[in-house]
Amino acid sequence: MALITNLYKKMFKESLTPHGFRLYRRVFYRVVNDVVQMMMLENYKFDYTVEYTVIPLCLGITMLEFRGPGIHEFREGPFVNGYKERWDLWPDELTSERPSEEVQTKYVEEMLSIVHKDILPYFQKMDTSDACFDDWNKGEQIDHSGLLHLKVGNYEKALAAMQKVLKQEREALQHYNSDPDDPYLIKKQIKLKRIKESEAERAIEGMKAWEIKTRTIIDEYTCMIEALTNGDMAYFDKIFAENEAKARMHLLNPSKYMQKG
Repeated sequence: MALITNLYKKMFKESLTPHGFRLYRRVFYRVVNDVVQMMMLENYKFDYTVEYTVIPLCLGITMLEFRGPGIHEFREGPFVNGYKERWDLWPDELTSERPSEEVQTKYVEEMLSIVHKDILPYFQKMDTSDACFDDWNKGEQIDHSGLLHLKVGNYEKALAAMQKVLKQEREALQHYNSDPDDPYLIKKQIKLKRIKESEAERAIEGMKAWEIKTRTIIDEYTCMIEALTNGDMAYFDKIFAENEAKARMHLLNPSKYMQKG
């Protein structure tokens, strides 16, 4: 494990535990009202930053992940050519040595300073699903935004978002089942060298699991669209309650319940 990661875990834990945060893998998280607030050290090769997000529990949290809408990162590290960049831990070109422990400790201290200056105040404002709705929903993924629109009373947008998901899933299913002689287009992918011939059997098994999941999503969204069209809000109240209850249980013991990202 990289030194910067060990320093991050140690120093962030000491600083954030009094604020109610828990550590799971590289994610610090806490549940506040009906949302989970998270931050995590992230890197691209040797460039490091901290990402943070707020996710409503009503969506059902099965993985502490940083994918999709609502993700922010701060770039208040050392300035390079006038631009705000990530914290740079690239090895020295001549010696191949990484920055010293003293330098890396300083970087984590800078990260923590920004956490307390900017991120914790942001979390204080985004402490309910209603409060974080506009911010969270700016992302491009829309598979959950239908439920979020519904939760704040935007019924037309909720219906449009659900219909878009249903359309996407049906088109994906149709695409990969378009050739009866080539299930899941495996032969085509081998020909295009996207997968190796030796991997065909495993790929088929993976696609079978994907098809089951996709059909489940189609069934779920078909039911949701029917319920929304008929004004059956009790149907969604049940979904919200079940999702939130499961999320709270999962977050109490993530090592037991959470999927690995």
